[in-house]
Amino acid sequence: MINRIKKILFGSLSRSLLIINILALLVTIVATVIFIENDKGEYPETLVNKANEAYVESSRFVTRKSDSCEEYLDEVAKLNNFNMAITDNDGQIILKSSNVSKTGNKNYIPFSYIDLSHPFKDEKSVFYRVYEVKVDNEKCYLYVWKNTTIKSSEYYIWFLVAPIILMIAIIYLLINRKARYIGKIAKEVEILSSGDLGYTINEKGRDELNVLAKEINNMSKNLKQMREKEQEEEKQKYELITNISHDLRTPLTSLLGYLELINKKSTQDEDINKYSNISLDNAKRLKSLIDDLFEYSKLESKDIKLNKSEINVVEIIGQCLGELELESKNANIDFIRDFSEEEIILNIDGDKIARVFQNIFTNAIKYSKKGSEVNIEIKESPSEVEFIVTNEYRELEKDKVNKIFERFYRGDASRNLKVEGSGLGLPIVKSIVNLHGGKVFVECDERKETLGVHIVLLKS
Repeated sequence: MINRIKKILFGSLSRSLLIINILALLVTIVATVIFIENDKGEYPETLVNKANEAYVESSRFVTRKSDSCEEYLDEVAKLNNFNMAITDNDGQIILKSSNVSKTGNKNYIPFSYIDLSHPFKDEKSVFYRVYEVKVDNEKCYLYVWKNTTIKSSEYYIWFLVAPIILMIAIIYLLINRKARYIGKIAKEVEILSSGDLGYTINEKGRDELNVLAKEINNMSKNLKQMREKEQEEEKQKYELITNISHDLRTPLTSLLGYLELINKKSTQDEDINKYSNISLDNAKRLKSLIDDLFEYSKLESKDIKLNKSEINVVEIIGQCLGELELESKNANIDFIRDFSEEEIILNIDGDKIARVFQNIFTNAIKYSKKGSEVNIEIKESPSEVEFIVTNEYRELEKDKVNKIFERFYRGDASRNLKVEGSGLGLPIVKSIVNLHGGKVFVECDERKETLGVHIVLLKS
């Protein structure tokens, strides 16, 4: 519940600023109301004016020492909210208002006497005025007093300024907190711009600044991944140069050597046939390497276009198995069709999908155990078709299973010529499947020592 309230109140920076302004306005209004209520009748000028009015009203009719005059004096005192008393020249009270206690009032003024030289000397918050009056034609003194706190002009100034200062302080504290966070984000962005990708900003609050910090963190993460990908691609580029140089140089060196032997006149005819056959094999291998490289480069280009049509994929699989029948028999590998479908029509580029299955089946023949089986399974769903080719691998580094779709990666780390291949067969498979909007992945079962290649193609 608390988190929900925080989200409502502070989920937006503009909303937070609006709440701050409303809060500051409320504080100002409350302080002003308190000031107004607390300040009623407390101005010195007001007290003096009212005391003078009380004097004028009482001096006109209180001229004798009688009950009626004392009653009038009491009415004037109540009307102006003052204590009033008249003394003779010795300070003896001869007339008084009823709010002056018979035994002494709340200001500890004695009932019958007021010290003329030091009236209310023990009181710190009494406003009073003394006027000369005539009572029974004798000179007397009218005392008008009130228990009140008289505020100085500085007090009024501070009372007005205090709410403003408080409002500014509230705004400053809350805005400064946001400003410091913005400054921190700016400094951390500088760190990111200096190249420290992956650096994360501390995410605070629930407003737009929090969203900004999150997006900067996501950007930092993505940039780091992009840089790592670029570094990996750069590494693969060097590996490409090294591997293709090795793969092309080896048959080329052999080819040149045998051609030199052929050119020697001392060489017998039977040797010439032998050397020419070896040269022909190496030339074919060079052509295969160059063809794979050319095809992969073409597939990776953005200008590649697919010639799609409605084709029976089961028929393509059958054709590929027929073309590889002799090769699989020589390797003592049996392909098992673990599916009953005779027709699965998909909108595909037939030549390229044929290349997919041909590369996968060829790869299975090269790296399967002698005398083992390669199972071909098909799973259909309303939206896609999944082809699974599973074989018993001869040898495989478990931690490098996911690398088999990388360019120029071969299961034979030594790149022995006895195991033919450019290392581009499965990357070509991946490129073709991706162009069709499908996906390809592998699953390794270490217990059964099998490797399954999954090709998923969409039906539409």
